[in-house]
Amino acid sequence: MIVIMLNDFPFKENYESMSGVISVDMKNDICPVVLPEKFKWDTISLDNQGNAGELIAFLSQNYSGTLLLPSPVYTQDQLRWIFTSDQYLIICVRTKNNNMIVGTIAAVPIAYKIDYATFKTYQVGLLCTHKKLRKKKIAHVLVKELYRRLDDQKRRVGILFNANNYEIPKAISIVEPVRLLCRPLNIVSLRKNLFSGVSEREFQGLSKAYDVKSTRDIELFRKVNKTDMCTLMDIYHRDSQKKYRMVRTLNYREFEHMFMSDHGVVQTYMITNSAGDIKDFVSFYVVHTNDGRNHAHLLHVTYPNLEILEVIMINILYIAKQQGYDMFYAMDIFGIGKVLTDRLKFKDTNALFNSYVLNYDTEVIQRNHCGLVGLI
Repeated sequence: MIVIMLNDFPFKENYESMSGVISVDMKNDICPVVLPEKFKWDTISLDNQGNAGELIAFLSQNYSGTLLLPSPVYTQDQLRWIFTSDQYLIICVRTKNNNMIVGTIAAVPIAYKIDYATFKTYQVGLLCTHKKLRKKKIAHVLVKELYRRLDDQKRRVGILFNANNYEIPKAISIVEPVRLLCRPLNIVSLRKNLFSGVSEREFQGLSKAYDVKSTRDIELFRKVNKTDMCTLMDIYHRDSQKKYRMVRTLNYREFEHMFMSDHGVVQTYMITNSAGDIKDFVSFYVVHTNDGRNHAHLLHVTYPNLEILEVIMINILYIAKQQGYDMFYAMDIFGIGKVLTDRLKFKDTNALFNSYVLNYDTEVIQRNHCGLVGLI
């Protein structure tokens, strides 16, 4: 866990909602944040394969993981999917003597809504520091330097920090802490890591309990193509506006990129009625981990009621298992957590995710009213 002290940043500091923009007196220096003599600033371009390879290697070696949540291993295709805009910014700290990366942070443009306020701002993530330098406050200076470089004042309001591997003391998350849930798909593959201490008889019982079968409604599932995008986009906005206080807003190009990947990073399935009309959709993206396995992570799901949600999730679990994924992860948002845990055998990974918002304050958003998944 990385802890960063940011008392001089305009975060919400208590639960007394003022519902508006927090005034910022913080001076934006022209010069970069000063680093110790042995370190230097640099930027990373994903167009440079060497840069991208360095970033992937650094993150895979220094992100901390657990048995239920192994460290992710990014691919260049995944990074291109996450960083959709050429206005992204990835900065790093390097050592001067051997040019080794010791810390990273990234920002990508994003538009999202909280209630009736729309923010065209940045989503911040990939905050990672070298395992041996966690006490050097590199995370602190990375955040300060990134904030300095995002010098467009309009885009500063609502900057979204997705804090899945660090915490910010005194800063209250604008969203209720969100649990990450998981469900085994391939028990045999996961046996060595998760079930090594159980007897053969117990393991056979677990295999039966976690078996995934489709329902007859699987016939109504179809992988989407480009001709479906306009209909799916209408469903997305209609469903999101009705259910959630916080949701990402997407134009057509962004929507197509997010839910249709040319490199197999994300898969989206639509659900039709018997007449072939599209009613809902569900999407997941691929997560590679440092234990050599491939997992699926829920990206978005639309549904009219909990009974249909259960049917959708049963069938997408079956589809993911048939494609060879070992585990299925889902954030406890979209109002789906109770169905996943009570009916579909999802378990808590004990990982809590927070969303901190700079320069804006509002009443804390309950996770069931959040419809925005942080991708970085």
